[in-house]
Amino acid sequence: PEAQRLPDDQLTLSVLSWWVNEQLIGAIAEQEGLTATQSQIDEVLGADQEQRDAIALSNGIPPSRLAAAAEVFVLSNALTESLSADGASPEEANEALLALLQESAEDLGISINPRFGSWNGDAVAVEPRDAERLSSPAGGVAPAELDVPTEE
Repeated sequence: PEAQRLPDDQLTLSVLSWWVNEQLIGAIAEQEGLTATQSQIDEVLGADQEQRDAIALSNGIPPSRLAAAAEVFVLSNALTESLSADGASPEEANEALLALLQESAEDLGISINPRFGSWNGDAVAVEPRDAERLSSPAGGVAPAELDVPTEE
């Protein structure tokens, strides 16, 4: 089946989310001494270019960042496995990873430009922008009410 492109608003959130997750997972993996090999990345992506394009399109990942997104996937799985190596259940390992992501996001000072969305540190996610918030200038004056001098 042909992959479907995400709607523009979802695409923006997806790209931002992937980028933030790349930063967070990368920072945590570096602290833990974890790396992803090229063969692990290739295994996630597959060898077929059509498959890679479909993965990028359906997940809202720019094709130029697809290898980085696969690396994040590999590192995320490695972190989860590392956290469950101490006998933690998969749920406990996921909760521990979420706590690490929250801590890393706070340490890195993650923030999102309001015109694209907002950062939810508890959920470790980029949330949709508030369309109402950006509908008028900060002073609350509608554009038609502004007194704009004209050149004569």
